Amino acid sequence: MDKKHSYKDVFSQTEYVKIMFAALINRFGDSIDAIASTWIVYQITGSAAWSALIFGINNLPTVVVTPLAGPWVEGKTKSE
Repeated sequence: MDKKHSYKDVFSQTEYVKIMFAALINRFGDSIDAIASTWIVYQITGSAAWSALIFGINNLPTVVVTPLAGPWVEGKTKSE
């Protein structure tokens, strides 16, 4: 009979917890960077349009790379 798994089982994996904690810190840093760069541009230019443009450019790599990287990584792991 299959054992039911719980969140305790997931969090008992130390490598998983380390990776998740690192990802959390990374996401927090990315958010601070996006807010700070947008705010600095607004402070320098006084233009909401420039701030929006910089915010969009800052997030562009995530929007473009993420949908392409996921399938690429999945294809790499399945072939190994």
